[in-house]
Amino acid sequence: MKKLKKKLRGKGGFSLFEMLIAVIVMLLVSEILTLCVRMSTEYYTKSVTESEGQTICATLSTAVQKELNYATNVQYVKPMGAESADGFYEQYTYYSRALQHGSSCSLVSRDGRLYIHKAGQEYDLVGARTYTNGLKAEISSKWNPEECCFSVWIAVYKGDTAPEDTGSAGVLASQSFNVYPLNKGF
Repeated sequence: MKKLKKKLRGKGGFSLFEMLIAVIVMLLVSEILTLCVRMSTEYYTKSVTESEGQTICATLSTAVQKELNYATNVQYVKPMGAESADGFYEQYTYYSRALQHGSSCSLVSRDGRLYIHKAGQEYDLVGARTYTNGLKAEISSKWNPEECCFSVWIAVYKGDTAPEDTGSAGVLASQSFNVYPLNKGF
């Protein structure tokens, strides 16, 4: 202990080698701290984006269910090749009671947002501010005339390429469900 006190009181100071080692250690510690902060920030951003994707998917699913629950006068259009192997029709129109758009409505996705299409006009299904952090959505819906139900698939993704299925890269959340309109007497 006396030697340490003597060295600290001495006028010699630190050698160049000791200073070099101290600087290198400080650089390594600061690099490790920077890397940890960057990794935690990326993880936080990723988890927030995934959470927002699930929230947007749930919001869109609720809006679609609300819209299609009150759909009446569903008419399926049978263009060439519209009927799939499962007997569902991919193109149909309906009378919109929930959002009061009237007849000849259909659900479409364009530019990563969901719309109600009617007579060349497109109306937002949900507000534009719903799509946060550059997230986008895709919808696929079909009409089954035998069971009088809609089969709907919604996906929320990040990026420029719309997903083809739930296994696509970039899909943050997806949901498939059937909607049976409340008014069965179409």
